[in-house]
Amino acid sequence: MQLDVMFGGSTYWSFDEAKQVATDGLPFDRLGAAAWDHPLYVMMAQGFIALPFAEPLYAINLMSAFFGVLAIAIVFTINLDLVGNPWIALLGSLTLAVAHTFWFHSVTSENYTLHLFFMSLLILLALRWARDQQVANLALFMSIAGLGLANHIMLALTVAPLFIFLIVITPVPGEHRTGLRLLFSPKQYVGFARKLGVRRLFILSGLFVIGLAPWWIQFIRMARSIGFPLMLRIAFGFPWLGNRMSAGSLMALLVHLLQYCGWLLLQFMPLGVLLGFYGFWKMQRTRPEINWLFLTLMAIQILFSANYTLADQFNFHLPSYLLFSFGITWGLDEIWRRIERQRLFSNTGWRARLYILALIGVLSPIGFYAAAPSLLRSWGFTEERLNIPPIGQGSRDAFDYFLNPNTRGDDSAARFARSTLSKLAPNALVFTPKPSDQETYVVLRYIQLIEGRRPDIHLELMLFDPVNDIRQGILQLALSQAGCRPEYLASLNPQVYPLEALRTNFEIIPEANLYRMLPLESLQSPTTCPAVDAHWAGIPFEQMLQLVMRGR
Repeated sequence: MQLDVMFGGSTYWSFDEAKQVATDGLPFDRLGAAAWDHPLYVMMAQGFIALPFAEPLYAINLMSAFFGVLAIAIVFTINLDLVGNPWIALLGSLTLAVAHTFWFHSVTSENYTLHLFFMSLLILLALRWARDQQVANLALFMSIAGLGLANHIMLALTVAPLFIFLIVITPVPGEHRTGLRLLFSPKQYVGFARKLGVRRLFILSGLFVIGLAPWWIQFIRMARSIGFPLMLRIAFGFPWLGNRMSAGSLMALLVHLLQYCGWLLLQFMPLGVLLGFYGFWKMQRTRPEINWLFLTLMAIQILFSANYTLADQFNFHLPSYLLFSFGITWGLDEIWRRIERQRLFSNTGWRARLYILALIGVLSPIGFYAAAPSLLRSWGFTEERLNIPPIGQGSRDAFDYFLNPNTRGDDSAARFARSTLSKLAPNALVFTPKPSDQETYVVLRYIQLIEGRRPDIHLELMLFDPVNDIRQGILQLALSQAGCRPEYLASLNPQVYPLEALRTNFEIIPEANLYRMLPLESLQSPTTCPAVDAHWAGIPFEQMLQLVMRGR
């Protein structure tokens, strides 16, 4: 994301192969509109990197923290509307603030806290519409929905159910059905449209389109460069989305749900999870319409995220954690009300002590996250055992990085990239294939592209090679370049690199934080040295993108 922001475009448009594609030359002329491009995020981040007091890498992280704070503030506002007790609302909000994945992304350069900011704001506006039916809230809802979708298409999982909620929660004359039956009432939908009128519906639709402008403008611009059919496929993800959804059986679904429960326990600890379930159970008795909204949104988010198979799948659970925190807030409030009704702690001093005790409980995950890396090591777990890919030669402590979100002051990625580029042999070829070493690629590419260091180094992401052929592609390219230029592997991941075949032709030794491949005497040097990307010569970039879509 930092590379995208500083480049002002999508990373794949920074490849040498993309230079052949003509653009309009205006700002963001290489910023795509695919599900992974997040055009609004890249545009908004320009304001943060312009801050005079912050180094760009820090400023982009600051953007995540800024919107994380705003998201928590909105969650607090929703909690306050729900329970009316500011202290309970604060405690409920803090459960999300210290939840592992939320904290992790609040100090990481990613678009997820901005996504949760939009999501929480949409929920607040929907609840306000249910309360007072003010059209201003509906207008803001449509504008924010467009903006949020321009940041992350996953917001559609929130926008669609909330929009239906806006309709069914609206009182319609002559409609006497209640509850879930309103979902299937044509009279309810027609009555909602009549209540607003054609003019307001037109204005609301226009506000949505205006909010979505960062996305559809970039869609049109990119379509002019690579063609409308290909851009349509890339933007809406039809070739890859279905392949990523893995729940093919009831057993697979159960396994994924159990894995999700494990993540949920990590976020809120067992006591928080019990409080959440208790809160939703009690909410059903007093605010069933709100409870059904939260549970429906949670179910949709979980069914998507638990079955969307990516290496960073845990990121996509975040929206459901936000929703679960509302259940925790309600559960805390119910317990607090029961204590007050029974007058167990009528003394003011005891009330304060109880709040402090609750605060300690809410903040307890902080201590667990700090202790978790050492605990895992003491129990015999290793990064290799947990299938966590390494960065170079132990350049990152993955347990500390992934398990303890308190990474304040950690600049190891930048130090690794600058150190590695300074030590690499001239004109080196570095294999950083996407399935295993994309993280190594992007940190090296950032320093190379943005700071202008070592342009002689070729970083090979193997992006345009089909996943199933990457091992063979690495072997062929390594052999064709042996004796022509120094060659390095970003890691020794056996799932991606054909290590046995490479070791029959090369001696692999640690060097420059990576692994250098020295040709053995038995390996004959080629009479001519082809360009690294010679096999792509003459192939249009549009066709290469199609190969990516088929290969993924």
